[in-house]
Amino acid sequence: MSDQSADASNSSASEIPAGLRVPSISRRRMLQLSALGIGAFSAAPLLAACAASSSSSSSGAPKQGGNLVIVRNMDSVDMDKTMVFSNASIWVYEQMYETLVAMTDDGLGVKPWLAESYQMSADNLSCTLKLRPGVKFHNGQPMTSADVKFSLDQSRAAAKGWGYIDTAIKSVAAPTPSTVVVAC
Repeated sequence: MSDQSADASNSSASEIPAGLRVPSISRRRMLQLSALGIGAFSAAPLLAACAASSSSSSSGAPKQGGNLVIVRNMDSVDMDKTMVFSNASIWVYEQMYETLVAMTDDGLGVKPWLAESYQMSADNLSCTLKLRPGVKFHNGQPMTSADVKFSLDQSRAAAKGWGYIDTAIKSVAAPTPSTVVVAC
């Protein structure tokens, strides 16, 4: 019995010149080769993890300080999120910033994220967002409506970059530390 799939033998393959024809490979052979490659590449980190220094904390408690080292194929262009259109920069921002709302899983609506709820006004000209309690910045400071207002105002003030997206926003208010009102 051959390990080649019946679908692999394509009648149009004979019409492709020999120099351009891609050699066929069975799924079984592909899995065997993949296992070899994965094994070779995963052995080093696995062994390194097993040989971790005994001075590391085994309690699992967060440790302050140190370096975060990442490998990327492109550098970020700028760290001003309101001015950059580079995907390499945007991908970094996605790891550092959270949004008030996010897309639903089906992509047809929005759901609360840093906001625990939001309510549109009857005329759809303002949105009141209640912030999720307990959200903190990297330095331990709590997120407040003043922080949200600052970020939105900074983005709206951008003469270039993404500022045009926020032109419909007329004002941002922070009536309480956990409430933001965005008016259009």
